[in-house]
Amino acid sequence: MYRCTWCSLQTANKHKFFVFIVENAVWSRTLFMDFVLLSLFAIQHSAMASDTWKNLLNKLGLLVPERSIYIISTCLTIQVQTPLNHH
Repeated sequence: MYRCTWCSLQTANKHKFFVFIVENAVWSRTLFMDFVLLSLFAIQHSAMASDTWKNLLNKLGLLVPERSIYIISTCLTIQVQTPLNHH
């Protein structure tokens, strides 16, 4: 019976990849957490740059302290990141 060399190479490479991931679980977890935290940061910035957010601030009369609210929320996002990175 003919055996495909490419298929056996793919299977071997998949096995090596999963062994690498398991052996480097700390690295994988760190990369995953970086992605989650970067996503959280991007969502916060995108939400605060939206017209909906700015209209809400306008209705509440908070256009003047808009930048301060932005800075405070960024600081809170960073504070969420700090405990997650230490586990």
